[in-house]
Amino acid sequence: MKRIFFLSIICIYSIGLFGQEKLDVVYTQDQLQSDFSLLKKAFIERHPGIAIYMSRDSLEYWFDYYNSQLNKPMTEAEFANVLRPLIEKMRCAHTVVYPSKTYMEALKENGRYVFPLRVQIIDQSLHAFEDWNGDTIIDVGSKILEINGQDSKTVIDLLYSHRASDGLNQTLKKAFIGHYFTAYYRSAFGDVDSFYLACENVEGLPFTQTIPAKFIAKDSTLSLPFPEWYDYNPVMKFTNNRLFQLPEDSSTYILDIARFRPSKATKFYKKVFKYLAEKKAKRLVLDLRGNPGGLIHVGTDLMSYLLNEKVEMVLHRKRGKPSFKAHLNGDFGRFMQRMMLRIQRKVRKDEDHVYYSHKTYLHKKQHFEGELFALTDGGTASTSSIVTSYLKSYRGLISIGEETGGGQAGSQGMSIPFLTLPNSQIRIKLPFYRLTHQIDLAPTGGGIKPDYPIFYTLESLLKGEDLQMKKLISLIKE
Repeated sequence: MKRIFFLSIICIYSIGLFGQEKLDVVYTQDQLQSDFSLLKKAFIERHPGIAIYMSRDSLEYWFDYYNSQLNKPMTEAEFANVLRPLIEKMRCAHTVVYPSKTYMEALKENGRYVFPLRVQIIDQSLHAFEDWNGDTIIDVGSKILEINGQDSKTVIDLLYSHRASDGLNQTLKKAFIGHYFTAYYRSAFGDVDSFYLACENVEGLPFTQTIPAKFIAKDSTLSLPFPEWYDYNPVMKFTNNRLFQLPEDSSTYILDIARFRPSKATKFYKKVFKYLAEKKAKRLVLDLRGNPGGLIHVGTDLMSYLLNEKVEMVLHRKRGKPSFKAHLNGDFGRFMQRMMLRIQRKVRKDEDHVYYSHKTYLHKKQHFEGELFALTDGGTASTSSIVTSYLKSYRGLISIGEETGGGQAGSQGMSIPFLTLPNSQIRIKLPFYRLTHQIDLAPTGGGIKPDYPIFYTLESLLKGEDLQMKKLISLIKE
């Protein structure tokens, strides 16, 4: 079974060939600056992590800088491309710019053209791995040096500036921009019906080629599978969760979790750990590669079978009601979130914040006492990073792979309503809570560093090698 994400993100970042009059709506400078003023007010008033990675002076500088870019009338797409680099400066992976509902609805009604190649980013270089038009003009593995006259490094840097990550982390950018390159390129460079590429093949020979854009028809989606590392059957599975027995060592099991959802996954975990107890498993490997997170209570339920002690988790939000409440969605949902936190957690307050803390529970039955490993990469984010950081700090988990995309020290999340800007109707996900990890790990300023770093080369990717699994097997044999 392959993990396939039917790309809502294509819709988020693509503004295509539909209802041209909707694309061509131009907002006045006053309208744009009015929207920008609301955004600034909302972020300073409510964003819980806005000043963690920069000083207040730096924050004001960047707000002034991007406000100065609004010096002429703009379309929604142009305005969004001013906002995205500003949002990236917030260093919060959960803070994201979305098109207006008008654009999203139009995308469902009309086809659109996108960059036609699946690419991988290797050492800040673009390499072609698949042509969705079904052509074989570009050899697999070819390095893309230029796209329509722009060198690839410039393109990558621009797209990285459009995707925020937790703290100073770069692996999340690499994972998301590489996997969803089609969508990010579309948002940054607009409507393009063909691409002139300057390339080098795997032998280092230069060539050029013009290729047509990929047309995605009305109501269609572009499915992008993550790599399928396992060519053997799981011993049990539930939706996007699978348990494998490692062929090279019958006492080692791999719990492959694509996402921490749905809620019923907790019932699956109960079956998993009962099975592991019956089989007297000595090692458990959590495969969290490409796992962008999910429901925090599903993640903490998994932890409850693995931790040897209860650990504290602390959330905080800013006090008071938002002054821009009229521009937020999900008011009832936020109310219910506050009520549940008050019921489930201890509450304390200071002058500016409300803090909610509680200790995780433990599953005494079927509790796993064996060795713990995790396979991680830049796509390991949000709840996946929470699980990795706590198990690494309190349970001695050994991680293999890349620095996680999610922050080691904590992240924003829980309640993430949309802030809708009144003129352009652009929507921005604005987290209200910050979870600060109560862990004993050296600060990284970014994600969780692996105990055994793994670096994929073009050669290893072309061969389809699973270098993380190879390292795991070598550690077990040692």
